[in-house]
Amino acid sequence: MNSKNKKNLILIVSPLNIRRKVIIKKLKKQQQHLSRKVKGSNRYNKQKLKVAKIHKKITNSRVDNLHKVSTDLIRKYDIIFLEDLNIKGMVRHPYLAKHINDASWGTFVRILEYKVESTGSQVEKVSPNNTSQICSQCGNKVLKTLAVRWHRCPVCGLNIDRDENSAINILQKSTVGTTESYAHGDESPLLASLEDSSSMKCEAHVL
Repeated sequence: MNSKNKKNLILIVSPLNIRRKVIIKKLKKQQQHLSRKVKGSNRYNKQKLKVAKIHKKITNSRVDNLHKVSTDLIRKYDIIFLEDLNIKGMVRHPYLAKHINDASWGTFVRILEYKVESTGSQVEKVSPNNTSQICSQCGNKVLKTLAVRWHRCPVCGLNIDRDENSAINILQKSTVGTTESYAHGDESPLLASLEDSSSMKCEAHVL
């Protein structure tokens, strides 16, 4: 590996807009049809099989994509930084549960950690505490709900995307992090957000 040509990546999960709407809509429709059938009847059993096939298709598609994305990331980046999220705790949340399960974040992390063992890349987990709330430039705590996607600090005036602010905080928490501010744009970290099980979206700049 030529590390001079590779970069570091801060990877976070975004719990919004991660469901593939078309296939989810189709699944719900078929489940509604199933609920109208007489349990145990031939029509019920046929409809149950249709629902099971859609579930299998979703699972296979998701796992296949996670392998493709993880392989692509390992080829491109030396170090991938992750928030050490409490997935079990998050799936008990009434709002986050469906989104986190759809994103398969836990599965993705396990695949990523397994693959880096045979490469020169590295996965590093850091504490997720307040990464989205703390201002990456001055350290002031700026409270936000999940609906607020922009970081605006009233103390230092930093005005950047919430996920980019989080990425800088994650980098600063890491073993290769720095207390130097990246807010001015000359050395901003690259951030990828797992918003959909079918794609990785780059949200920030190259480190």
